[in-house]
Amino acid sequence: MAERLIARGIANNIAAETGTEVADDIASHWGGQNVYFPFDMAARRNAQIYAKFTGDNHDKLAMEFNVSVQHIYRVLKIMLTAEKASRQPGLFPD
Repeated sequence: MAERLIARGIANNIAAETGTEVADDIASHWGGQNVYFPFDMAARRNAQIYAKFTGDNHDKLAMEFNVSVQHIYRVLKIMLTAEKASRQPGLFPD
């Protein structure tokens, strides 16, 4: 945290204090618990694949994202299902 603040022009002592305060806040809120921080790279990559899909460029996307063509099909199916679900209301109210 401090390195990022320093890179943005914050004074070293303020950056170090802020980093410590943030760590303390996280520890006071989540201390003693197992917390999982996922890498969101797959979700971002999947969104990029879906955005770049033209209907017939499965092979090109597989090469660009270094995955198999079958994986491109899986990603597109997941993304299309999620998009449809976001646009289509449920049959029964909650």
